[in-house]
Parts: sequence; structure tokens; C-alpha cells
Amino acid sequence: MSEFTDAAATATPNRWRWLIDLRDHLLPGIEVVDANAMSVLPPVRGDIADRLRRLLRTPTSPIVAALLRDATAGGPMVFARADGLRIGVLGLADPPRAPVTLWLAERADVGRETTRRADLSRMASWLARALGSTSETPVRDWREISVLHQVLQKAVARGSVEAVLSAYIEALAIWADTDSRAYLGNRAGQFALTVSLAGAAAGDAPPVLSEDGTVPDGARRRLSATDAHRLGFSTTRDTVLSSVRMADHAPWVIAYAGQISAADADRLAIFEDMLRPALLATAEVEASRLTWVMMQHLVDGPLSRREAAGLALAELERAALCTAAMQITDGAGEMILQVGPPAPAAAHAGAWPGFAVQGYVLDVAPPCRATLTLWRPPNRPFTLRESRLGGIGATVLGRWTANALDRGDLSAGPAGAPAADRRRIRAASDDVSLLVILPDPSDTAAAVRETWVRDIRVRLRPDDIIGALASGDISVLLPATNRGDAQAVASRLTRLFAQHAPLALLDGAPIGVASIAGAPAPPRPA
Repeated sequence: MSEFTDAAATATPNRWRWLIDLRDHLLPGIEVVDANAMSVLPPVRGDIADRLRRLLRTPTSPIVAALLRDATAGGPMVFARADGLRIGVLGLADPPRAPVTLWLAERADVGRETTRRADLSRMASWLARALGSTSETPVRDWREISVLHQVLQKAVARGSVEAVLSAYIEALAIWADTDSRAYLGNRAGQFALTVSLAGAAAGDAPPVLSEDGTVPDGARRRLSATDAHRLGFSTTRDTVLSSVRMADHAPWVIAYAGQISAADADRLAIFEDMLRPALLATAEVEASRLTWVMMQHLVDGPLSRREAAGLALAELERAALCTAAMQITDGAGEMILQVGPPAPAAAHAGAWPGFAVQGYVLDVAPPCRATLTLWRPPNRPFTLRESRLGGIGATVLGRWTANALDRGDLSAGPAGAPAADRRRIRAASDDVSLLVILPDPSDTAAAVRETWVRDIRVRLRPDDIIGALASGDISVLLPATNRGDAQAVASRLTRLFAQHAPLALLDGAPIGVASIAGAPAPPRPA
């Protein structure tokens, strides 16, 4: 630690202590530097942090000089790439002593550049708001920010958006004494009450909000007594409505009720900036888990094709809170496989409410045709979240159906092919394994995934099946492969990612292995 850093950290311990504590829980590297590019925070370990500090200690670096010049207080975040890093710099409001800038750095990658810049800008926004807070109790506010981030990250690991919002609402109840409720938007333009505090009085808020009761993303609307009464909220407390909307994800409206001052509204803006990335991360965890559990049922095992597809559909039903059915027909329209109950006749005729039924055509080779239908009661339209999960399920089932048809495993009719026919593709044993490669979500642009798939496919056996899933993960199905051999294949892929430049972004990506054991098989070379 430099003499300057020691002095700065000691002189203003309360100003930086919360950020020092928080840095260990943030994915990007974080630095606050003065006008001479010297950090005012103690160093932390890690490859990204080391590379960023090395760059800052290079006095002749034109990139550092340009970023310090362009990152003005109140201006937008400026970006650059250096030493394999994507760097974003934001000017902060000048403290009493000297101007400082906030630096965020992460590993540079290909794909999703616009999205990653937006994510860094969003994180820098709430960090800058916290640093520039004019609250009468800044130390308390900073402590709440650090704790809230950790609470949200723990909730993200559970893979439930509702769990994240519950943690958020409970934290606000403790810190701000608010009775908050979260409304989830559906495809019919309504917002249904989904998350609230345990024991919250039902009569203090409506069960459904119409579109005219919402606000634009990031805006807050303090309801007048007249509007509160019209929408169904209690008129004895302040009610502030706020909208949290994210592209391709379900929109939410959060209603905060209590004694909410202007300073409280500013804190809510910081907290919501922290909530958005937590919701996005949870949606990705949820998608990966659905893909994983469906594929575990669909990997060849002792079950018939109908039973395996039925279990996979049951997982999709639980995730999307709906009823599901799949049909596969041949070129003459004869049924090859039907799983699940028949969809309501009104849904096929178009009379069923359009937002309460979702239909997907699975990607199989003609002349066969495969469809997936999801439906709910007419008065419960699907949300964007549930439609997205339906699309992920359709991707998984489509790949499984296409491969099964290609191998002739579904040619024996609805009951599935006889066991002897199902085994004919496995030359050595009945063992089947599944590898799931889990890239960093920031690396999962569709074009990038397809490039990875092509590069990996040429290093697999002809019978092995690889595909990119809608969740961003990559799955590899290994027939005639036991768990030990599958682990050897995973180790070989790990070495490949570290040594082969086009796959470098997969270096360090976890690889999950699932196997179903059958008859003994000779070892497969690694």
C-alpha cells in the first residue's frame, strides 16, 4: 500500500470503508483514483485488480490520460480497452479536497459489448450516487448498500426472482419502515400482486394494477390521495410507484407505502439500481436450471421415450406454472408421440384468450412436425418470464426430438421404440452421459456460442451430440460413455479451452457432468 493510499484511507475512513468492504462482493474490479491516477483505496487481490493497478501506475499511458480527461463529474461513463480489460470510468462530484474518478474494470470479451457497457454504467450509477450522497446519515446509508448487495447475491443463488424481490422488500421494511409490494406484468398489460411482506394487510393494496397505474422505467410516481383511492391503495400513507423494466424480461412495478420523504426516494433510486442486475442474474440462473433438469430426464435411460418426455414436461410445467403438451407427427399427419393432455379445443380454434396459451413449433426435419403447447386458465395470462421459460423448454425438447427422430428412436409409435432398437446406437454399453458447459453470461452472444459449438464438435465422436441452449449454456450428449469417461472428456475440454485461442473465453467455465449407468463398457480413451 502506498503512502498516499494510507494517508487518504486514514483521513476519510467513513467515506471509503463501505466501498472497501463491498469490493470483495462485486464482480468488476473497482478503484477510486485522484487526478494523478493514484488509488485512494487499499489494494485487493485478483487478476483484474492487478492489471488495472498496473495500468494506473504507468504514468505515460495515453489511455489513462484520456480517461482522466474525459471522465468529468456529471458526465457519462467513458470506456476503453487495455491489457485485456474493458474499463469504464465515471467522474464523481468533487469532494472537498480534490476531484476523484470511479474506475470499473472487467475482462474484455467478444459479443454483447453494448449490454456489458450498460451493466457497468448501471453499477457505476448507484456507486456514484452513494459516494455523492448528501444524506444526514451517510455511514448508515453506505452500510445498507453494502449489506443489500450481499443479501441480493445470496438470493440470486437460489434461482428465484420472487426470492430476490422478497429479500429486497424485507430489507426495505427494516431500514425504511415501508410496506412494499411487487407486481409482475403479464402479456395482457396487467400487473398482478406477486410478492409482499408476510402478514401484509390485503386491503391496503389492490391485487391487480392496470397499465394506466404504472410509470416508465426508472421513474417514480407519488400517488395523490385521489389516485391512491382509484387504484385501490390505502390513503392513510404515502404510496410511491416505481417501474423496473428490462429488455426481454418480465416487467415489475413496486409499490412503496409508508412515510416516504424526498431523501427516502433518493435512497430507493440507488436500491433499485442494485436490484436490476440481481433480477437479470437470477433469470439466467433460472434458465440454466430448467435446461439442466429437463436434460437429465431426457438423457437415454431405462425409461421409454414417452416417460422421459413426460418427466421433462413436468419440470417445464412447474417452472412456468402451466399445463404442457407435446405432439410429434409424421409426414402423413399420423401421431408418432403425444405427451400430456390434449390442449383445450378452444385454444386450437383461436377462441382461447391469446395471452393464456403459448404455442411453439419445434425445430425438427421435415416431413415430421413437432409442437409444444402451454396453457393456463383464461383469466391468468402468461408473463414474459413464463413465456421465456417456455421458449427454453421448446429449445431443449426440439433438440431432443430432432436427435431421436434422426436415430429412428421414435419410429415405433407412441409407446416409444423397443429397448433393443433404442440400444442399437450404443456400440459399447447403455451408459449415457451429459456435459453442460456454463459460460459466463456476458460471453453468451448467439454468434459466439455457435462458433464455440463448431470448434468443439470437430473434436467429438460422430455419435456425440452438441448444441447451444437458449439459456446460453452448451450441452454435449455422450452415448456409450460412463461417468468416469465423461469426466475424462470434461478434463480434455478444459485443457482445450486453455490452449485453443478461439475457445479462450471458455477457459475456467464450469462443466457439469450427469450420467446414467447401464451395462459395463470398456474404457474410452481420454
